[in-house]
Amino acid sequence: RSSWIGPRLGLRNLYFKLEQQNATLSFKDRYVALTLDLAHRFGFRNTVVASTGNLGISVAAYSARYGMTCRFVAPTWLPANIRAEAALHGAEMEFVATEKRFARFEELAHAADLFPVGLFMARTVQNPFGIEAYRTIAYEIIEELSGAPSAVLFPCARGNGLYGAWKGFRDACDWGWSSTVPRMVACQPALAHS
Repeated sequence: RSSWIGPRLGLRNLYFKLEQQNATLSFKDRYVALTLDLAHRFGFRNTVVASTGNLGISVAAYSARYGMTCRFVAPTWLPANIRAEAALHGAEMEFVATEKRFARFEELAHAADLFPVGLFMARTVQNPFGIEAYRTIAYEIIEELSGAPSAVLFPCARGNGLYGAWKGFRDACDWGWSSTVPRMVACQPALAHS
């Protein structure tokens, strides 16, 4: 429950879901943990990711945990702190122009033994698993609040997390665990990079 922002806005029931408690301080750890667990079980020993930060760091960390090599395709402008953290986890970094990032990711994803840990987007290479891990966000919210809230404001760029959480709320309704699906509100900083 918000102890400062909620009361200032006149919202007595404003809650925050603190995803920075995850291993690499990002909600993307949910996506990556499930994806890499499956990739490892499928016999892959290498991963490839295109990212501007959180996803790449998470893939690097979980790849290292599974003893897998991570190929991280990043834009040339990637900040030094993100480069350093990915390198700390052993990522092999490749820097390309921003507009070439996804094409290079797909090119590498077609190579043998490179499991693509890309976000669910309109392209030829897909990772159908990660979004399913975001269902757990909804489960945890319902468990903590003893029901679904009226609305969830979800920070998102492409909407993978929002979509996965929405699927979790739908699950809960199907199971009779919740009687409603909250209104899902996508939020994004106006100057965020794509």
